[in-house]
Amino acid sequence: TTLPKIAFEKAGIIKKNTPVIVAENRAVLREVFEKKATEEGAPITFLNDIFDVESAAFKKDFSTEISFKNILKGGNSFKKIATSLAGKHQVQNALTAFAAIDILKDDFPVSDEALEAGFKNIKNNVGLRGRIELLKSEPPLVVDVAHNPAGTKVLKETLELCGYGGTKWNLVFGAMADKEIAEMLAPLKEITAEIFAASPKNERAAKVERIGEIARESGFKNVSEYGSIAGAVETAFKKDAPMLICGSFYVVDEAFQALKEHCEIEI
Repeated sequence: TTLPKIAFEKAGIIKKNTPVIVAENRAVLREVFEKKATEEGAPITFLNDIFDVESAAFKKDFSTEISFKNILKGGNSFKKIATSLAGKHQVQNALTAFAAIDILKDDFPVSDEALEAGFKNIKNNVGLRGRIELLKSEPPLVVDVAHNPAGTKVLKETLELCGYGGTKWNLVFGAMADKEIAEMLAPLKEITAEIFAASPKNERAAKVERIGEIARESGFKNVSEYGSIAGAVETAFKKDAPMLICGSFYVVDEAFQALKEHCEIEI
């Protein structure tokens, strides 16, 4: 229930005499990781101690170009990598992967060309879907698996970083009943034109009536409720306006199917 306790559990992955790279850099949490690494005799490196990020350019297609240099190696020139993922958190993730590859390269050589292709094609290579993903550009149709308040906050921030700061979205939203729904919706309020509430086909899902009630209590205008994610998606899609789908992995999965079956979009 506290960040240090969560960090302690995460640190359980640290193995004896095995290098570990930690992206988290908050001082109070560094101590947790350092203590565990010392106990295991594991060489530990924190991401912010390795790299100096010069810039991160976030594009409207939700790709990112990162310019950085390795501080530890004393280089003055900045490297550039492009990834098909967007957001400040994905910059951190990409550099963590880059640091791991750098440690492994003596035993597992990776060419610059392979590295470049890997980052650029990461979604296709690993089948990663629904991470602030653009399915259609005019008008934009975006899906994201954000399923907690931190996730929707990052979603809003990333939309703004990628050039959608002034966009008002038709929001298709569903969530699990045990989630903090009001807190999830709060970051999305100022960017929402209409909200299309629905429940995915899961016994843990929040009832659509409850989602609608919370949305209205939170000050959302133009709230409508649907018996299925497919119904909400199809109705919102026909509006031919910017459309955002989020709230749960289950919501995004059913939305993909609805878009494929009803809206003739290649998914």
